[in-house]
Amino acid sequence: MEADIHIQNGRPSLEPIAPENRKQRWQSRSSCTAGRSGMMICSDGKVIPCEQIPETDEYFCGDLMKQSIMEVWNGDKLKEMTYGMPLEKFEGQPCYNCEEREECHNVMGYCIRDLAAHYGNIYQPPSNCYRHDLPFARQI
Repeated sequence: MEADIHIQNGRPSLEPIAPENRKQRWQSRSSCTAGRSGMMICSDGKVIPCEQIPETDEYFCGDLMKQSIMEVWNGDKLKEMTYGMPLEKFEGQPCYNCEEREECHNVMGYCIRDLAAHYGNIYQPPSNCYRHDLPFARQI
C-alpha cells in the first residue's frame, strides 16, 4: 500500500492562496491530530483536544478529576470536536450542504487550532478550504 505523508512545517500562512492552487493544496493538507492521536491534559486535570487551543470551557472535552482517560478519549465531547462534528453546528455555513463534508470533517479532518485562532469557533469552514470564499477573520 502506498501512502502520501503531508507535514505542516511552521506557522500557517496568512496569505491568500491563488484560486487555481486552493483545491490541490486542500487535498494534500496534513491531517489534524487533535483528539485523533492525542489530547492535552491541563494542569487542573481538564482535557482539551490540542495543546494550541484555548483552555476554556468551550474546548474542554473532559476532566480527569471526574473521569478516566479512556472515558475522555472515547467520550462524546471529544468525538464531537473531531470525528463526529455534528451537522447542526454548521447550519448557515458552507459546510452544511457540502457533498465532501463527511470526508473532510470526519475522516481527513483539518486544524482546529487554526479555526479557534481565525474565527474563535471550531465549527466554521477552514479558511484554506477551496469550496468557499469566506473572509478571513483573525481573532485577537
